[in-house]
Parts: sequence; structure tokens; C-alpha cells
Amino acid sequence: MRNWLQAKAEEDKRKQEEERTKQETLRLDQRKIEQTMLRDSLHGGIPPPMVPLIFAGMGGGNLSNHTLEWAQQYLAQLSLQNQQQQQQLQVQQQQIQQQQGPPSPE
Repeated sequence: MRNWLQAKAEEDKRKQEEERTKQETLRLDQRKIEQTMLRDSLHGGIPPPMVPLIFAGMGGGNLSNHTLEWAQQYLAQLSLQNQQQQQQLQVQQQQIQQQQGPPSPE
């Protein structure tokens, strides 16, 4: 009976160690996926302040209203900056055209 109890205890310890190893492997895999997502996001042109939204939405989690509001404000700000840059480019193009004068007839 004593040998059986000892064997059972060793078996339980082995199973616990296997479970710990499995959990550590899963955590490592998760970190690798997150690292890949971060690298791809930054290389893909996603602004660094927006990267946390990717991770917050990962796993089907719901984003808080505050987070969604922040994202909407950020995107609105980017849109406004883009419009301003386009307007500046148009003004610069008009100035260049005025400096060059009317096109000469050929």
C-alpha cells in the first residue's frame, strides 16, 4: 500500500509539472503572437498611440466607452490634420503656378 501511495504521489507531481510546462508554453506562444502583432502594426503604419486598441480588442474583449471615445477623437484629429495638409499643398501648388506664369502656347 505504501508503494502505491508513493507511486501515486510521484504521478501527481509529474502531472502537475506537465501542466506547469504546458501553461508556460502557452504564455510564451501568446507573447510571441503579441510581439508579432506589435511589429506588424508598427511596420504597417499604425500610429503607436493606436496600438493598445489592437491588444485591447484581442480575444473578443469589449472596449470601454472611454477607449472608443479616445479612438474616435484621435481619428478625427488625424482626419483634420490630413485635410490641413491637403489644403497647404493646394495653396503651394497655386503659388508655384502663379510664379511660373501662364503656360506658353506651343
